[in-house]
Amino acid sequence: MTVRSPVARPVATPVEAPSLRRRIGAAAHRRAGRLEWIVFALAVLVVPLIILLLGGD
Repeated sequence: MTVRSPVARPVATPVEAPSLRRRIGAAAHRRAGRLEWIVFALAVLVVPLIILLLGGD
């Protein structure tokens, strides 16, 4: 009967995004904290730049 409670919630699908963010955040804090976020932010900023440079030609 404990399985009914999560299944009864139709809000489970939109809540997946913040749950993933929490998992990533927890992993980052466990690993290196701010350094992990800095590396992640740099990667997110650099990847589009590379795509623009390659696609700009």
